[in-house]
Amino acid sequence: MKLSAITCRARAPISVTSASPSDAKVGHREEGLMEVLADRIMADNFFGSGTAPQNIVNCAWAFATFGIRNEALMSRLANEMLRGNGGLEGFKAVDVTQAAWAFATLGIHNDALMAGLIEHLTQQQFLAKFSPQNIANTIWALATLGISDERLVAALTAELLRVPQRFNNFGVQEVCNTAWAFAKLGVQDEALMTAISRRILEPGFLATFPAPNLAQTLWTYATLGIRDYQLIKAISDRLLDQGCMATFEALSLSTSAWAFATLSIRNDDVMAALAERILQPGVLRTFEAQTT
Repeated sequence: MKLSAITCRARAPISVTSASPSDAKVGHREEGLMEVLADRIMADNFFGSGTAPQNIVNCAWAFATFGIRNEALMSRLANEMLRGNGGLEGFKAVDVTQAAWAFATLGIHNDALMAGLIEHLTQQQFLAKFSPQNIANTIWALATLGISDERLVAALTAELLRVPQRFNNFGVQEVCNTAWAFAKLGVQDEALMTAISRRILEPGFLATFPAPNLAQTLWTYATLGIRDYQLIKAISDRLLDQGCMATFEALSLSTSAWAFATLSIRNDDVMAALAERILQPGVLRTFEAQTT
């Protein structure tokens, strides 16, 4: 069986927010198929010396997309990725991104692989080839795994700020994932957060944010303790737009309220709108003991 056949059953666009172990729905027949494929991949003679990096990464990506957490298999795939001179030889930007995404999505921290990824990511010439989605997804993955390497953080920050127009190509998900990742790692870079804020405040951009991203942005700035009053005012206005608050669910509601309280920013209109939404029939019962 060829590597391309293994990944064909999982082909779909990568989405950091929608693809996760809890979201994956694998039926019994699909699980059985993936178990057979895992056994085949684990065979000693499965990978040849000329196996392309993309094919190895695609295997990891496929199992992560289905939410199948097979640590032995992922360890085998990591070892195959690291084969060769210095490891990760021949990897392109998308290969690094997908490898990091797959391990982060499954919550598997492979020290050797992560060290190899960091070594690649700290090379400016390599990082310069990354698209906005590559950068955002890679930062998200590393933050999800709790990897806070000073060299890596410095390299990623420098690359994000190297081209002033880079953020113009960032969509909602790229902006939110990047900001979230730096906040998750506890990294506060004034120039970076200013650039992110500037992108969010571009005319018409904030209007494209769905409820979870609005709440996530508030969480990010509150977590970092950044009182960007212009940005918070713009988000507040967006929250009060007709129909916006009606799309908020428990997590977005509680996160938003927490953020305003944490930043000590009082906005009676927003608080009233949040309270009104929470008190609508059926909403309060969806809250858990600790929603944020």
